Amino acid sequence: MAPTTTDEGEVWVGQGRPGIAVVGLILLLALASLGGCQRTGEDDAVTLQKDTQLSEQIQQIQQGGEPRLLRDLTGGDWDTVHVFHEPVSREYVEETVGASIDMGSFFSTRGHILIFLKDGQVQRAIYTTPNNLIAGQYGPQVRLQSRAEPGSTKLDLIEP
Repeated sequence: MAPTTTDEGEVWVGQGRPGIAVVGLILLLALASLGGCQRTGEDDAVTLQKDTQLSEQIQQIQQGGEPRLLRDLTGGDWDTVHVFHEPVSREYVEETVGASIDMGSFFSTRGHILIFLKDGQVQRAIYTTPNNLIAGQYGPQVRLQSRAEPGSTKLDLIEP
């Protein structure tokens, strides 16, 4: 039987059913488009978020407050923290921590990124402002302490 076009533009063949060829073609195209897709891992990415409360606590220590363990300020279950200064690329952060981080291509906010890990798995990704921590990798006993130098804008991160 020859195909018939309705007023709505549908193509029908035979006994009032959509053309099998049309349905098959649609399914084939859908499957072909899925075949080229690969999982990028972005679904598992941890999203970088601003931590205003931690920013304020760091500022208080910088302005002469008592030294504090970073763990006491952040909570959570972590055994390593990576501190990155701006500007830093997402590629460098991900290579360093070994996991996907949902952030822009570059972090250029005047501040720093802290990535917390437990047994090599990212637990949390935050950024704080301003840029007053020393970049590096630290353990769970790292302590934040203001510098004895008058007018210093940096904090020392001291490990026992």
